[in-house]
Amino acid sequence: MDNKYLLAKDIISGQEAHGYMTINGRNILMFFAKKVTAEAEKTTTDVKTVGRRIVQQKATGVKLTGTMTIYDVTPEFRRVMSDYIHNGIDTYFDMTIINDDPTSGIGKQTAVLYDVNISKAVMAQWDVDSDALDYEVPFSYGDIKYLDEFSLPSNLA
Repeated sequence: MDNKYLLAKDIISGQEAHGYMTINGRNILMFFAKKVTAEAEKTTTDVKTVGRRIVQQKATGVKLTGTMTIYDVTPEFRRVMSDYIHNGIDTYFDMTIINDDPTSGIGKQTAVLYDVNISKAVMAQWDVDSDALDYEVPFSYGDIKYLDEFSLPSNLA
């Protein structure tokens, strides 16, 4: 009998992560981030061919986007957006995301997102029903590289 299955100890805790942004040469610890998600989505075009009624898809590129949910405790994104509003300067920066759960046997993953550009920032807010002010920051990025990758889980290697 094959006893290959994922062991619970190898699952990465979502709380065992950290990261930083490099904006204009400054490294900024992302202590304010609750959640960061970076996605890659293929862009496709419809392809019709003779002899088939089925419309096929052909990959034509990739769209790199993401979101950060952050506690409203940093002026960084307001500064970046304000600089664009008032001076026309659009700031691009790099973001390093590290998943490193010491209780897991699969190691750590370090991803670097290059040329991150925020799409929207909350410039001011209040909410009488909120215990902690937070908001979502959508962004795009130009490339991704992995400095470290997870290994196979111990029971599946």
